[in-house]
Amino acid sequence: MKKTVLYPIAATILASLSSCSVDQDTAPTIELSAEKISSRLATFGDQPLESLMASTEAMEVGQLLFGSNCASCHQADGTGRMGVPDLTDQHWLFEGTAESIEQTIRTGRIGLMPEFGSVIGEVELGLLVSYVEYLGETGAEMSTGEQSGKVLYDLHCVDCHAADGTGIANLGPNLTDDYWQWGGNMIQIRQSITVGRNAQCPAHGGLLSDAEVQLLTAYTLGLSS
Repeated sequence: MKKTVLYPIAATILASLSSCSVDQDTAPTIELSAEKISSRLATFGDQPLESLMASTEAMEVGQLLFGSNCASCHQADGTGRMGVPDLTDQHWLFEGTAESIEQTIRTGRIGLMPEFGSVIGEVELGLLVSYVEYLGETGAEMSTGEQSGKVLYDLHCVDCHAADGTGIANLGPNLTDDYWQWGGNMIQIRQSITVGRNAQCPAHGGLLSDAEVQLLTAYTLGLSS
């Protein structure tokens, strides 16, 4: 959470995020009076996202909104942490469009990977992990074990991660690149398959005005531009 700022809805927002924490010493300090914030919100409410992203004043308020609503999970600079997406890159499970970001802010998101430890034995698990690791190798020849792992992948994983492992928007992440929200080494992949993963972004539509959602969308979109 950012250092204390003079922001009128901070108490309500903080209460909704009491289970999250972040190192306060790493967050920059921006202090604006409640009057200035209200005035700026009224000014920026009807402006398009492009204008907001180009406005230093608008992004100052957007940074305050991000600090009060998002930094406890995504970190003050938006780079995320284990299990929480980095908002500064181009890896978006739920797409990086303005419309999708606004929907996330308003209604929240749930990212769920089911566990397969109860249906896949230890030997099969090892084969599947080997194939998932193979997906990120360019031009490599598939081993016999990896071929067996592909059979398991086609049975359990293609519906969310696609046949080639490049992922399906709003369902499963890309398994062929170097970005792994839960870690991409053999042990971490094995754990993801065995016990599953569950992550949730809470809805803020009931806490923020339309103008605040617009500003926060613009600020978040700008983090990866």
